[in-house]
Amino acid sequence: MQVRTGKTLTSIATCENLAIKMGRILNVLFVTKKKALSGIQKDIDAYGSPHLDVNCINYDSMSKMPVSRYNVLILD
Repeated sequence: MQVRTGKTLTSIATCENLAIKMGRILNVLFVTKKKALSGIQKDIDAYGSPHLDVNCINYDSMSKMPVSRYNVLILD
């Protein structure tokens, strides 16, 4: 898909809807390119969902993360 078409906010809104339906806070790991990391984090912070705990990392850092801690994994 094209850049800057709203994929980040769509994926976060989908996670929020899932969290509301499940009735709990979801732990979300958002993995993206290092170059896009700051923009993605800015979008996530601006959205500000109380139903989500979102961590944003780049692909190189993924091997250091305990992936089993997360309910949702988003690969950008």
